[in-house]
Amino acid sequence: MANLWEKIQEFESKSMSGKFYTVSRNCNTGELGCTCLGWIYNKDKRICVHTLTVENQELRDGSARQSTNKSSTKNTHINTHPSLRKMLI
Repeated sequence: MANLWEKIQEFESKSMSGKFYTVSRNCNTGELGCTCLGWIYNKDKRICVHTLTVENQELRDGSARQSTNKSSTKNTHINTHPSLRKMLI
C-alpha cells in the first residue's frame, strides 16, 4: 500500500532564506511528518516545532481530528510525499 501524504502547511527556514519545510499528514495513519532535520532525526517522538505549530493551530481553529497517533488534520490536497516516504520505509 502506497503512503499518501496530505500537504498541510509550509514554513520558511529562519536560518536559510528561501528554504521551506513542509508539514504533511500520512493519510493512512493520520501522523504528521515534516521535511525539517529536527523531525527527520527525532525518531523517538517524531515531532518538531513545525508539526507542533500545525497541531496547535488546528486545535485553536477547531479543525482537529483524532487519529491513531494523536494528530489532527486540515484538508488541502493529497499527494505522495517522496522525501517522507523514503524516511519512513
